Amino acid sequence: MRQPSLVPVILCGGIGTRLWPLSRKANPKPFQKFTTARPMLVETLERVPDAVDGVDVAAPVIVASEAHAALVRGAMMVSDDSDGWVISEPEGKNTAPAIALAAHFAIEQEGEDALILVLPSDHDIGNVEAFHAAITNATTLAKSGHLVTFGMKPDRAETGYGYIQPGEDLPGGAHVEAFLEKPDADKAETLMAQGALWNAGIFLFPAKTVLEELSDFRPAMAEKSRSAWQTRSETGKRIIAPDGDIWAEIEGDSIDYAVMQPTAKAAVIPVDMDWSDIGSFEAVAARSEADPLGNAVRGRAVLEQSRGNLVISEGGRTVSLVGCEDMVVIDTTDTIMVVPRNRAQDVKSLHAHLKAIGRDDLL
Repeated sequence: MRQPSLVPVILCGGIGTRLWPLSRKANPKPFQKFTTARPMLVETLERVPDAVDGVDVAAPVIVASEAHAALVRGAMMVSDDSDGWVISEPEGKNTAPAIALAAHFAIEQEGEDALILVLPSDHDIGNVEAFHAAITNATTLAKSGHLVTFGMKPDRAETGYGYIQPGEDLPGGAHVEAFLEKPDADKAETLMAQGALWNAGIFLFPAKTVLEELSDFRPAMAEKSRSAWQTRSETGKRIIAPDGDIWAEIEGDSIDYAVMQPTAKAAVIPVDMDWSDIGSFEAVAARSEADPLGNAVRGRAVLEQSRGNLVISEGGRTVSLVGCEDMVVIDTTDTIMVVPRNRAQDVKSLHAHLKAIGRDDLL
């Protein structure tokens, strides 16, 4: 009897505004080298397992902006995934329509029993062995009809993530009792003590089931996604574009709100895999190799009587710091950005300010 196929689906949208000025519209976060010598998208492709018990692992499909399709194909060549496909979005519609396109693709390519492993393109995972073990457990649950999310075991009371409350036990995981919004500090402490998990946006679905649930809860989105897929065109080698006119009519939303929160089929696999979403320069600093004084440096820099700083110099200049503590200094060819590490999230506001004053040349 033929095994079902597992199709890796990598979502490669977003600009990464908190990581400006390195992450920009033309060359955003997934194509940057924040934690290793390779772009984040290449690292994501390399983490996909070659084999998983009970399924055949198919070539990956990456859903990305049409503006980045060539960059995606380049990353696939670097990671030896040239047999993979790109689904090119005319405009971003959040994760639910993107996953719907990938689910239609998986069924057409691999059959009605296809499973899809949905991965963000811009996360960092330190323990790949634990990640692969979680995929095996999630595959078992998905084959029995569950929509599986991966819940990260928290190591701190984080207010920047949503949480998942596990319920009744399942083999290797649990039913999802509730999805919880980003909490305040006190609530985060309580959730951590209660065994709640971080919501990392990693999923493993039966392709047919996630489309059925989307049709139940968001019928207009499901129908327009299906129509846009059916009238797709191939715009390059292994690059597929949904119909742009139909796609423009979709009211986008996240898969969490569109399907995972209302469904009765949600399950969670707890996993401790040294995960980070690399959501700010503070996260970059925390994952970077540092000197004995806690300074992490990439490029030319001279630091004197300074500690706990992140310095990235890509502008060809030498960045010099004296008596500085816990700062982020980013030097590029056209701008210098300086922010305290504990205010790294505010880079998003700076990005918005630049947009508001018409400095699109910097974005």
